[in-house]
Amino acid sequence: FESMRGFSLEQLQKNGVGLVTKKGAVLSGCAGSGKTTVSECMTMALEKGLPGYTIHYAAPRGKAAGRLGGGVRRPVRTLHALLGIGVGDSSGYLELPHSHVAAEPMSVFIFDEMAMANINLLYEVISRLDDTAIVYFLGDVKQLKPIGKGIPFRDLMNFMPTVELGVSKRAAEGSGINYNCDLINSQSRPGAVTPLRATNDFDLIPASDAQIVSTIKSAVTAEIAAFGADAVQVVTPFATPKREWSSFNLNRELHDVFNSKEALLTVRGYDTFTTFRVDDRVIHVTSNRWGFKRYIRVDENTFEEVPSLGVANGEVGFIRGYIPSVSATLIPLEIERESGVTPREDEESIREGLYFILVEYYDVDLETEVFIFYHAEEKDISVSEFSGKEFRYGDLENLELAYALTTHKMQGSQSPVAVFPLGSRDGT
Repeated sequence: FESMRGFSLEQLQKNGVGLVTKKGAVLSGCAGSGKTTVSECMTMALEKGLPGYTIHYAAPRGKAAGRLGGGVRRPVRTLHALLGIGVGDSSGYLELPHSHVAAEPMSVFIFDEMAMANINLLYEVISRLDDTAIVYFLGDVKQLKPIGKGIPFRDLMNFMPTVELGVSKRAAEGSGINYNCDLINSQSRPGAVTPLRATNDFDLIPASDAQIVSTIKSAVTAEIAAFGADAVQVVTPFATPKREWSSFNLNRELHDVFNSKEALLTVRGYDTFTTFRVDDRVIHVTSNRWGFKRYIRVDENTFEEVPSLGVANGEVGFIRGYIPSVSATLIPLEIERESGVTPREDEESIREGLYFILVEYYDVDLETEVFIFYHAEEKDISVSEFSGKEFRYGDLENLELAYALTTHKMQGSQSPVAVFPLGSRDGT
């Protein structure tokens, strides 16, 4: 492996690869630790050392699965697709059928980003595995605590064979991001603090609390000019509208900076409204919708159903437009689905006044972009104060702009450029 990659693994990384001699183990590593490199080397060792075994890769969500797939250079599925587990809220775990793949003999499972798993999710994973399964849990114990009960990844490290990687010397020397993240991880407690280091890939921009929003707008504008809008992500500690640099407020402040197209549609809530534009980056929030069908686009108004189903809380996609439901031609799936989840029959909802809002997501299992229809009814009004068509909430209550996201929602994700505000109040 070292000869193929052209560099030598550090000792801790070699220890991590050595976990393949165990039938179950935990590998923890932060950014720059080489966890992805170690998992790639583990894969090579397992394929050579266990001929006849099938290696399955999975992660809780599509974002993390896509990143692991790029590292191990093998197909990686979501826990939803591999094991029939709903991820994203506690109400989704038991409503899906158990997959048969976990009962196959001679199977190895490598699960990444498991530090985001709460105790309920970990139980659902383990309960689906055959007694003969070989299992490796990968993650970063220094991440934020999972939403829900327990910190099971940390607990697993107390009694399973475990290797915790630190930031590698090669990574720290080559990246200010890795160097500074290591400082933050190791010094996020009272005491002497080593100042962060400004480097060619890690800028430090001083600003008072009152200047944070305007400073972010300036920084984002410059980064978009250099790298493009899709490459830039704002990450913030807060979601509440009460904070000036929360995701709620920053998405509205930055909307014109990221996407200056004319308004496509507006959704009016009880005391707020949200305007969306074509190609807006959005995130599915509130709850999982496992029954939502997925489609590939055949032509402007024709869509063909695909086998995968649903959208999870936290998935990020793009609004591509809308069509009147009566104009849509839907080609049904010709194979029978597994029992367990009842798909929502979009064709049965077609009627005058109902629209399909087209949101494009990347399907990590099909390795292609797919569309999900969000149903919305046009508001019955003669004059609107908003530009673009105005809709009642309907399914659209599950969509928010995603140019600024909270740290929790960004776990398991990556972005070429991240802009992160830290104020002087509230312990940030």
